[in-house]
Amino acid sequence: MDKAPSLVEKVSLSRLVVILCMSSLASASLEVGFYSSTCPSAETIVRETVNKAISENPGIGAGLIRMHFHDCFVRGCDGSVLLASTPGKPIAERDNFVNNPSLRGFEVIEDAKSEIEAACPETVSCADILALAARDSALKVGGINYEVPTGRRDGRVSIGEEVPQNLPRPTLTADQLVTNFARKGLSADEMVTLSGAHSIGVSHCASFSKRLYSFNDTFAQDPSMDTSYAATLKTTCPAPPSTADPTVSLDPSTPIRLDNNYYHGLINHRGLLTSDQTLYTAPSTKEMVQTNAYNAADWAQKFAQAMVRMGSIEVLTGSDDVEYVLTDCKSHKVSLKERKRKGVFVKVKLVKHVYKKIENHVVIVTEEGEKKAEEEEKEAEESMKEEGEKKEERGASVLTQSVLKVSQGVVKGEKAERGLREGEVGETRVQEDWESCSDCDRGGGEEGGRGGKGSGGVDEGGGKRKGVFVKVKLVKHVYKKIGNHVVIVTEEAEKKAEEEEKDAEESMKEEGKKKEERGA
Repeated sequence: MDKAPSLVEKVSLSRLVVILCMSSLASASLEVGFYSSTCPSAETIVRETVNKAISENPGIGAGLIRMHFHDCFVRGCDGSVLLASTPGKPIAERDNFVNNPSLRGFEVIEDAKSEIEAACPETVSCADILALAARDSALKVGGINYEVPTGRRDGRVSIGEEVPQNLPRPTLTADQLVTNFARKGLSADEMVTLSGAHSIGVSHCASFSKRLYSFNDTFAQDPSMDTSYAATLKTTCPAPPSTADPTVSLDPSTPIRLDNNYYHGLINHRGLLTSDQTLYTAPSTKEMVQTNAYNAADWAQKFAQAMVRMGSIEVLTGSDDVEYVLTDCKSHKVSLKERKRKGVFVKVKLVKHVYKKIENHVVIVTEEGEKKAEEEEKEAEESMKEEGEKKEERGASVLTQSVLKVSQGVVKGEKAERGLREGEVGETRVQEDWESCSDCDRGGGEEGGRGGKGSGGVDEGGGKRKGVFVKVKLVKHVYKKIGNHVVIVTEEAEKKAEEEEKDAEESMKEEGKKKEERGA
């Protein structure tokens, strides 16, 4: 009788390239080939970096897959597990006792990020690099390939105490594991399928030694564990108390090969952790274990699909109010920010200037610190002075001088002497552009730039004459300071201002005639 082909043989023949329907498996905000035009070499760089690292240390593959899992289960797949702790603040996820020192592979992500930044600065997120690295690890150590939807943005919050609150403990029962994964939107079958990642990697003795020496009041050793397997483990893991905490392979049969032999180990009562063996002893998941054990190719395909599903948990994308791409995966240094403004998402580089057209105005946002803002404000005042002098030489009578009072959001000039009052403004206001910016200093009081009655800021002056509101054009440029930012609003030409004023006067005359007729 012919011998059935093993998973390794099947994979080596087909390379098990799994083409997935991303519209049903992944977040609609992610897409395969997200960086195809902005950084076409990104995926190649990650794959080459991962392959090199695993060739030098085969255990890194398991570490990267596990790191992706630990990232997604805490605050979603946002790369927050990569952030280093900040002095004076609570420890980050990576330094929590659950992750430290067991998580491995940080240097691989950092190496890939450095190379990508050199090729495509400020483009590819750390969260995407980690998701790609997990896929490439599955390919390198198990021949399991699948397409990874990308487009994640990086989180900037990492709280260590949230790790044990979200990650499943190694002592959980099958029903508890089902509940834990259900909170993240994953099914019981996906939980059992993803547990197959324990066919590679290692575990510290402290995670399972209770099963060997002090299981419960009736049995010192867990009766569900194969006795010969337990005896082998005891030669490596000393009885407590012990100052040493060695590691052993999660699946000793194929410790560096991602395959379905893990499930055969459970059937033979050689599951290392309680959370492993319970999958076979629990009636609710026993059949799933058996199915995966005897259908290697099917399990591999399900594993790929489950990894895509897991990689879509609570991702940050371009549809969120504020997202980031970090230039250094360990730090909080931001290179790119996206803000939602009136339903339009604008990419704002934190370098020199960004220009955004708002109807007839061009807003220049400068974010280089208070010193730079003060310099530009000074230049603005000089420009305003020069503009006023030019208008005087031309004999212009529209406006010879204007004073911008940011603290009240009101512009007063010589037009105020002719009956113009502060109040409503034009159709588009600079302030509206900052309403949805959660991390911008919108100010209060003197620096806030709040307008007068009913005003949201200064963009165009509004004048009221006997019930008629008129747009008033001021000078060529109006400068407004908002926190550390300087906003420059460019107005229409003087000629158009005069035309609008003329139209307003005619409108007022017509209104006067109507009142006289009604009075008669």
